[in-house]
Amino acid sequence: MIHLQLAMLNKLGAIAKKKENIMFYDDFYDLMLRANEEQREIMFHTMHHLISTDESMREPLLIYLTGPAGSGKTFVIKGILGIYNRTARNYVPKNAPPNIYR
Repeated sequence: MIHLQLAMLNKLGAIAKKKENIMFYDDFYDLMLRANEEQREIMFHTMHHLISTDESMREPLLIYLTGPAGSGKTFVIKGILGIYNRTARNYVPKNAPPNIYR
C-alpha cells in the first residue's frame, strides 16, 4: 500500500506548487511605469477582468493585438502575462458551481 501511495505522489507531485515565471516586482513595476496610456488601459482592463466578481466577467477575455513593428504588442503581452501570473487563481473547472472556486 505504501508503494502505491508513493507512486501516486511521485506521479501527481505536490498539491501546493509555487508559481513559476512570475516577473520580479521591480521589473513588473517598471513595465507598468513605461506603458503608455493605451497600453496601461488594456492591462488594467485585463486585471479588472481577472479579479472581478461580476457575473459578466466570467466569459473568457478575448484580445486581438495588432500594429506595426515596434508598436508595443510584445510589451503589452509581457504586461498581461505579468498581471495574469500575479492575480489569476488556480484553474477553475468551467462547470464549477458559482462561488466555490472564486
